[in-house]
Amino acid sequence: MLTDLIKQATTKFRAESSTGETLAMVETISEMQRKTFEKEFWLISTCQTLIPALGFLGTVLGMAAAILSMGQAQPVAVATIQPGTATTTTAAATPPIPSVTSTDIQALIDSMGTAFFTTILAIVLGIIVSIMVKRLETRAEDFQTNMKRYVVEHLVNRIHR
Repeated sequence: MLTDLIKQATTKFRAESSTGETLAMVETISEMQRKTFEKEFWLISTCQTLIPALGFLGTVLGMAAAILSMGQAQPVAVATIQPGTATTTTAAATPPIPSVTSTDIQALIDSMGTAFFTTILAIVLGIIVSIMVKRLETRAEDFQTNMKRYVVEHLVNRIHR
C-alpha cells in the first residue's frame, strides 16, 4: 500500500509539478485504500451484528421451552376429606388440578437456565467483539495516518530541495 501510494504521488508530481495537487492526490488515494482495507473486516462486522440476534433467539427458545414444559404438567384428581367423616373421597364435581412435580420444576429451571445463559453469552461475546472491532479500526486508521505522514514528510516535503 505504501509503495503504491509513493508511486502514484511521484507520477502525479512528475505530471503536474504541483505539491498541492500531489498532496490532494495522496489524501484521495489514502482514503480509497482505507475503504478497501476496512472491507476486509466483513467477517468480524457480521459477527458483531449477529451475536445479539443469536443471543435473543436462544433466550426466546429457552423461554418457549420453559413455557411448554409447564404446559405438560398432567392434571390429577384431588382427594378431599368429607366434613364429619374420617374417609377421603375423590371430588367428582371439581375438575382435576394440574400437579407440578419436581421433574416439572427441574425442566422449567433448565429451560430458564438456557435462556439466561444465552443472554449472558451474547452480551459477553458482543462486548468482546465490539472491543476487537474498535481496536482493528483504530489500528487501520493509525496505519493510514502513519503512511500518509511518511509520504508527506519523506517525499512531498522534499520535492523542492
